[in-house]
Amino acid sequence: MAINSKPTQIKGIVDKECLILSKLLIDKLVLDSLYYQSMSVRISIILMEVEINEKNVSTK
Repeated sequence: MAINSKPTQIKGIVDKECLILSKLLIDKLVLDSLYYQSMSVRISIILMEVEINEKNVSTK
C-alpha cells in the first residue's frame, strides 16, 4: 500500500503532533510545579503550627 502524501504534508502532520505533545508536556510541568508549590506551602503551614503549639506549651 503506497502513501500518496507529499513530504510537506507529512512534515505538517508531524509538526502538529509535536506541537500538541509539547503543549501537553508544558501543561504537565506546570501542574507538577503547582503541586510541589502547594506541598511546600502546606509544609510551611504545618511547621508554623508546630512552632505556635511549642510556644503555647512552653508558656503554660
